[in-house]
Amino acid sequence: MHSAMTRRGAMKRLMGGAAALTAASAVPARLLADAGRGARLSDGTLTIEFDSAMRSRLSRGALLLTAMEPADAIRLDDNHIVDHFLLLDQQDARIAGEHGAGRRHILRGSADGRIEKRQTITFLDRYPGLALIETRYRNTGDAPLAIAGWHAATHDLLNHPDGAWSFAGASYPD
Repeated sequence: MHSAMTRRGAMKRLMGGAAALTAASAVPARLLADAGRGARLSDGTLTIEFDSAMRSRLSRGALLLTAMEPADAIRLDDNHIVDHFLLLDQQDARIAGEHGAGRRHILRGSADGRIEKRQTITFLDRYPGLALIETRYRNTGDAPLAIAGWHAATHDLLNHPDGAWSFAGASYPD
């Protein structure tokens, strides 16, 4: 997916992306200061941790369920995979709605200053251990992007001595 990157290359991409974001949208300094930190979201049963590249991992209590990995990605029509987004900021608030009270978290990141990822994770008090995840992408660059595909909220479970079961629903055209 990504070729090996040197520290110099990583800094160049980070600084170039930050400079492009600052010039293009006058991003407040607070947002850039948050870049480099991750986020830890939990309802007391399920925890979702994000690193500064918006890769994530899941845990239940003290038990790690998955490794830190890109759970979401876009595949461009040239087969380039975009799965690392610089975490710019996050917000959270208590909510109340038709499914009861809970907490909604919104994370926002950028890939090379040309694709914005906005991820909303909602935990409902009535359903501990359940996270509702909505992911949106927006072209913030100057050129059109052709999207060939994507995947969302995908994680591989870590090995466990007792084994594990998972339900992964899907829809097929047939």
